[in-house]
Amino acid sequence: MKNLLVPIFISLFFLHSSLNVFAGEKEIKIPIREDAYVESIFFDESFGMLKQLLLGFNNSSREGITRIYVKYDTRELGNVFVDNIKSASLKLYQYKVNSTFDYPIRVAYHFEPWSENTIMMMNTLINPTRQETTSVIPATVGWTSVNITEKFLEHMLNPESNRGVALLMKNEEEKGGVFWSKDCVTLPASCNPEYIPYVSVIVKTVDEVPAEENEEKDEEKDEDIESKTDSDIEKLTESIDSSTDRIVEAISDIEETPETTPSIVKEESNITEDNVVDTTRTTSGVLGVRSHQGCKYIWNATTDVVRKFVCTLDTPVIKSTKIEYRKNTGTYITTNITLPKSLEVTLEKRECSKASITNPITLFKCVEKQISTRNITDSSPYIDIYLNIDGKWYPTFKKETSTGYTTSLNLSFKPKSELIQAKYLLSSSTKLKERVWLDIFEMSPHSVQSSFKIIEQASPTYVFPLKTLSNVTQWHGKTAYSNHTGIDFEAGRVPVLATSDGTVDYIGWDNSSGKCLSGGNYIKLKHSDGKYSTYLHLNSFTKGLKKGSPVKKGTVIGISGNSGMYNCEPLTNHLHFEVRKSPPLSSHINPVPLINIDWAKVKTARANIYPVRLTGDNPHPKY
Repeated sequence: MKNLLVPIFISLFFLHSSLNVFAGEKEIKIPIREDAYVESIFFDESFGMLKQLLLGFNNSSREGITRIYVKYDTRELGNVFVDNIKSASLKLYQYKVNSTFDYPIRVAYHFEPWSENTIMMMNTLINPTRQETTSVIPATVGWTSVNITEKFLEHMLNPESNRGVALLMKNEEEKGGVFWSKDCVTLPASCNPEYIPYVSVIVKTVDEVPAEENEEKDEEKDEDIESKTDSDIEKLTESIDSSTDRIVEAISDIEETPETTPSIVKEESNITEDNVVDTTRTTSGVLGVRSHQGCKYIWNATTDVVRKFVCTLDTPVIKSTKIEYRKNTGTYITTNITLPKSLEVTLEKRECSKASITNPITLFKCVEKQISTRNITDSSPYIDIYLNIDGKWYPTFKKETSTGYTTSLNLSFKPKSELIQAKYLLSSSTKLKERVWLDIFEMSPHSVQSSFKIIEQASPTYVFPLKTLSNVTQWHGKTAYSNHTGIDFEAGRVPVLATSDGTVDYIGWDNSSGKCLSGGNYIKLKHSDGKYSTYLHLNSFTKGLKKGSPVKKGTVIGISGNSGMYNCEPLTNHLHFEVRKSPPLSSHINPVPLINIDWAKVKTARANIYPVRLTGDNPHPKY
């Protein structure tokens, strides 16, 4: 083995000594895979989101704040080395300029997975990470370039971290511009196909050394070797033998190490018994950490790449399940699920050993050595809980309890099987240093299947809150927009009805969240069954109503409208309707099971254009 490696080492040594000659550079165009923009209020325009990308304030009739999200795939570069990349730029064609002057922007990076079908039409701005650079967009029509080199190289080194880039105004209350998106040529065509955005990567090109120069260098090497004394040759041989021994050791280490774990050269470091963490210990009450299980990540401080070594989460336990079925409103499911609420991660910090001729393998690759190990605890990771009914997984609305969570789910059908299963998605993000984050997105194992009995309920007694049936723009529960406390019905200036007998508990203007997040004119009724209903954004109240006034089911209590504001911006006409167990907002419940109508006739407004509106406690998730 040793004799075999001697000529290999000599070849590698002279190969390393021969520097590449960079003759020039070339551009490689990477297509945009997904792009979208989000705005701070609802979308109600028929053209949807596909043709254009809005950036800045007051780009549309809604006068909202807008941000752009773009995603690409670095693997489309093919066999290009990171060291050969000179720059990477996002190229966008600005066809409309709203700003009078060149405007500064922030280039940020999202720490959560996203797709253009779920991120668009958000009525709350989606926050990217705090890792940001700056750029300036000229106030002229035409192509503009945004430098994304730093993040592009990081995405090449770690494709799993690639969630594209986000463009934000430096001051989000200033005007920006409108750009063509990758889908602007989708029929009916709107833009010239030459204006589709892309990523421009400038790559250094390499020329081979001419054959004559190679011959001259070979002659010089021959003369140099001939001039060596026997003593010089003996020293060179000893050096080669020593280096070969190190290569053999390194190769042995590599062969004994799993493919997912880079080779580690054992060198002296600052690790002591005090700062080394035993990752196999049992820790009660900490999510994902127990005997021989848990999350371990490796941070290479030289390249600033963070990668997963292993991550195993605790299995959720379904403690109780209650399932009620009503013929008109479908199935309402509540569960109590036990799972820890914090996450503990073992982070191993490594660095690349310095390149050394005495350790030849370091000349050609990063040989990692361990620096330190520490525990990182996230006391409040974000958790999404899913339930499996009849073989299909459904997202749920959750509320935290002392031991876990209570979940609620509304289905339009009666389950065929009497088995239920749970799982959860955990998201966590911890800043390690400026522009370096530990991002974790892990799905838990499935719980053990639990059996349940369906409780048949009598028909509900509440009436619909509007005089005529109206479609929904946002359902109650965990929607793609927010954790929504009620149902938003499409409504112009139409009569609003009391859903059940009761008395007026409050009538007036909503100031609970300040001027810029106001429900406007609203009424809260206390009903004879102990529940409360609220009606927000009304245009006017029925004359004579005041606190304490009795109301009958079906009585007109006001006219719907668009009073109030969201993010200091005006709203479109609609009715926000809530049902609560008690006066506080936090006691809100899904109104669907309480209202005696055929919910199959109440559809999600323009779901073909805005599919994310289907989310939440929708009794018919497909329409």
